[in-house]
Amino acid sequence: SVSTALPKIASEFESLYQISWVGSSYLLTSTAFQPLYGRLSDIFGRKPMLLFALTSFLIGSTLCGASTNMTMLIICRAFSGIGGGGIQSMCSIIISDIVALRQRAKYHAITGIVYALATILGPLIGGFFVDHSTWRLAFYINVPIEIITIIAIFFLLPLKSPKVSIVRKLKQIDYLGVILLVSCIVCLLFPLDRGGSEMPWNSPIIIILFTVGGVLGLSFIFVEGKIAKFPVIPGHVFKIRTVVSVYISIFFTGLLYFGEIYYLPIYLQVVNGATATGSGLRMMPLLLAQVILSWLSGLLTSKTGNYRYILMAGYFIMTVAAVLIATLDEHSTQVKQVGLLLMIGMATGCTMQNSLIAVQSAVEPKDAAVVLSVRNFWRSVGGVMGVAICGSLLNNSLYSRLPVALGSLYTDQLLTDIISNPSIIRTLEPTIQHAVINAYVESLQIIFRSWIVYAGMAFIASLGIKQYNLRNTIDKVLVLEDEKDNGDVEKKAAM
Repeated sequence: SVSTALPKIASEFESLYQISWVGSSYLLTSTAFQPLYGRLSDIFGRKPMLLFALTSFLIGSTLCGASTNMTMLIICRAFSGIGGGGIQSMCSIIISDIVALRQRAKYHAITGIVYALATILGPLIGGFFVDHSTWRLAFYINVPIEIITIIAIFFLLPLKSPKVSIVRKLKQIDYLGVILLVSCIVCLLFPLDRGGSEMPWNSPIIIILFTVGGVLGLSFIFVEGKIAKFPVIPGHVFKIRTVVSVYISIFFTGLLYFGEIYYLPIYLQVVNGATATGSGLRMMPLLLAQVILSWLSGLLTSKTGNYRYILMAGYFIMTVAAVLIATLDEHSTQVKQVGLLLMIGMATGCTMQNSLIAVQSAVEPKDAAVVLSVRNFWRSVGGVMGVAICGSLLNNSLYSRLPVALGSLYTDQLLTDIISNPSIIRTLEPTIQHAVINAYVESLQIIFRSWIVYAGMAFIASLGIKQYNLRNTIDKVLVLEDEKDNGDVEKKAAM
């Protein structure tokens, strides 16, 4: 709901040049902290970590709504991201604790439906607040919902925390690994988010951050493999073919899906003349198909115990849809547009949640929390990279094509206005308008063709996912390795 409020926020604070940081600051912290929740929930317990995530998000949202300047808003959004990165992961982890593996698909489907609804409806709700009240409601709307949720979880969620002293829990944290991982992610995501837009890819800052991020990443791998007693991400899970296959496929799914969510509305605005809100409404077929297929595929997996064929079918549909999307142009009918949106929704509904089942089925129950949080992390990283790559491809192409299309009307200001607000195209004279639309479509088709590669890579990676037997019993409470002497350690999952 925040994205549609950004222009109004920039206007009120008179800080247009900083406005992109409202989204980027949240994205950086939510992605950076996401992989930590799995191991920390093993140490401190699922319920405390979920409450921590919700409370962090609540405090951040409240302070965002009360912000008096852009700097305060950006800092508070970053704080919200610390909690936001853990909410979805913790929900998936808790489902894995209280529901038998075979039955989890339908429950994961419900969380997927909620996520899809939030992705599509959020901007519409934010736009309504901006048009009829104040942008601050886009943040304040979270407050009563979060308070009710926190109270309900505190009193109603029947999960016990590990009965270990707080001192011992604190000793189990891999502090060096946490610092290296978070620093590495921030150093890599920052240039991915800023590169090609605010800074050229060959700028010293971008190059230095990529280099430092790479060094920190290698250091993290060394620490986790050689030094850490309780690593944030245990290295042995990357030796399992299914886990690696899921991570690769979900990474490319993130590249594709978030690119589609961000840039198909731009296509609809340019070709159909839709407003920003109207293009959001035209994306509803995608949401509808995703909701229905998430639910049906979840039920089918729970009933048959087979997730592999559903995943492969979903990735096949995704690849076919990507090929067909590359044929979209200014003459494509709305029937074709709706059909492709339905295919994207079907593919996403079949793959997003069933990948959670696949990655859990391949590991011992004691590793479930970690592999789930890392799976969500790779999806988020794919999303960040997908949006960044698409933005860079689009801007580079538009800056070379639009001056030619505009002809004698060209000015730097008009070029910038058309790129930031495609609705301006409709105010141009018909001949120039047609040339500009053609330039826009040719630029978007470059993005569309890149999606074929992402979908194809996701499909190829999915071929490495094995089918495991899905347990129909609930896993017991898990403990860390140094508690084996207490006899409360899970046996390996049924394969």
